[in-house]
Amino acid sequence: MPWGRPRLSWTPRALSTATALNKELGIPFGKSVVVLEKGFGLKVTPGGLCPALDRIGKKCKPTYDALVQQVRASLSVTMDETRWRVGGHPWWLVDAVTPDIAVYGIFHEGINPAGPIYTDK
Repeated sequence: MPWGRPRLSWTPRALSTATALNKELGIPFGKSVVVLEKGFGLKVTPGGLCPALDRIGKKCKPTYDALVQQVRASLSVTMDETRWRVGGHPWWLVDAVTPDIAVYGIFHEGINPAGPIYTDK
């Protein structure tokens, strides 16, 4: 038997379901894996689900970047910023909305919170 853990081959439907459970419905990784196993017979751990969703995020980045560029080019943009602390460190949620597009970003201490949406810096 080879060393290491077996790899799960995610189908597009399984991955989109896992993403919807966690990102749209806000179900934590631990409970998401229970739903995936009981509902679909998919055996995965929270530690296996997390990197799978990270890969989805990386695949979506070019689309997000294109949407940010469209927002920057818009004649009218409404911005909002919300700040909170995690372990004493500030984090920001910045959103930019046009009549057609809405983008947001979550930024941590040391980054100009609106910078990535306003400019390329």
